[in-house]
Amino acid sequence: MLMSKLKRGDNFRVVAINLADAFKVRLAEMGLGVGTEHTIMQRSAFGAKILESGVNGNERIAVDAFCAGKVEVERL
Repeated sequence: MLMSKLKRGDNFRVVAINLADAFKVRLAEMGLGVGTEHTIMQRSAFGAKILESGVNGNERIAVDAFCAGKVEVERL
């Protein structure tokens, strides 16, 4: 399933990132890498996602619609 299909409140684990290496590195720097777990906190009207991350859920990551459509996830 793609991250772009998830709804607010869904918990998920990243399975694969189908982007060029430069994008993968940038997402990993922000904390969105293969095997990481997150929660969808907010969705924009244009498909962007705000994710909650971190040990205590104290980090937020914004992902645009293009990248969200290229990240494969599994629901938890």
